Amino acid sequence: MAGCGEHCLVVKNDGTVVAWGFNDQGQTSVPATARTNAAGVAAGERHSVVLKRDGTVQAWGLNTSGQTNVPLGLSDVVAISAGGNHNLALKRDGSVVAWGSNLYGETTVPVEAQSGVRAIAAGFYHNVVLKEDGTVFVWGYGGNGEKNIPIGLSGVVAIAAGYHHVLAVKNDGTVVAWGYNTVGQTVVPSGLTGVTAVAAGFGHSAALKSDGTVAVWGFNNLGQLNIPSGLGGVAAIAAGGENTLALIGPVLTYPPYDQNFVLGGSLALSANSSGTGYTYQWHRNGTNIDGATNAILQLTNLTIGDVGIYQAFERSPSGALVISSTVNLLFFGDLKFYAGTTLAGLVGQKFRVEYADVLSLGTTNWQLLTNVVLATSPYVVIDKDSAGRTNRFYRALLDQ
Repeated sequence: MAGCGEHCLVVKNDGTVVAWGFNDQGQTSVPATARTNAAGVAAGERHSVVLKRDGTVQAWGLNTSGQTNVPLGLSDVVAISAGGNHNLALKRDGSVVAWGSNLYGETTVPVEAQSGVRAIAAGFYHNVVLKEDGTVFVWGYGGNGEKNIPIGLSGVVAIAAGYHHVLAVKNDGTVVAWGYNTVGQTVVPSGLTGVTAVAAGFGHSAALKSDGTVAVWGFNNLGQLNIPSGLGGVAAIAAGGENTLALIGPVLTYPPYDQNFVLGGSLALSANSSGTGYTYQWHRNGTNIDGATNAILQLTNLTIGDVGIYQAFERSPSGALVISSTVNLLFFGDLKFYAGTTLAGLVGQKFRVEYADVLSLGTTNWQLLTNVVLATSPYVVIDKDSAGRTNRFYRALLDQ
């Protein structure tokens, strides 16, 4: 889910995108090419962004600052975030790409965000990244304390960026907040613990607890803090400008990109639920996989027969069924490199090509690879047995 300004976006289990709310710049008019095979969404003030399952990105809506001009060739993306008029993309290698408005340097990616990044969050004019070591870095606008990271902050596991404030969840389940505080958006409720995720809006903040309940604080001019009575079983949250969204679980997630494999290799697909007591059944090409009833599907000794479309079916303790989005398991061939040598001489000349797997002074263990009579010159000899060798040495002898 995503919310910002006055519109919202969601991705359904089947990879389709649904949008609603203010549409003055077409931000909720999802293009046909962005409606399917989606893995994630992000909402800016008047623009929208979708992450496709193949790791590419699309954007639409207001484009006054180039916020919908996705960088040419951008791929291998695993997460996206949208600010006021700019966007962030996190690549699988831990680097960040930014585009759109750069009024306060928000799209000038610093060295600290060029590697080792685990999560991203875009505020209106500032950006936050969570590093692999559990620390946080902020850049862009800092006039309201957005860049005043609390001294010694570490052990962070989740982040969120509001209009002018920042939230961080620590590994002990507590929340740290800083930045603009005109309406109490950074005043974390006393005793708040057990938090697993946070979301930040224009002037309010929200936290998801491990028990599936939600806590909110800050501005409440339009009821964004009025949690519906009895709300529980929440698996994810998002915050718009002046609204809050909660997704009732469970949620299944695994890498939102198709995967390739090598013959004999292995990989794992995982479905992570939001609670306990869930049961699983994995399918390939719409058919049950015998014995595949765990959250993690471990595939080993892969063959061409493992190519297909994989899905996880999960049932909650109450019997509710959630079907995950699909992952295509692909095989493009068994890539091998072969050694070769080139012979040059007169047409008709004879050569004896030999090899040795171990070479030392006075080597006598040369073996015949092939005898060649030059039909053309130069002539290339390929050793078809070399692909499985870590090293091999060759020599060519003129056969008189």
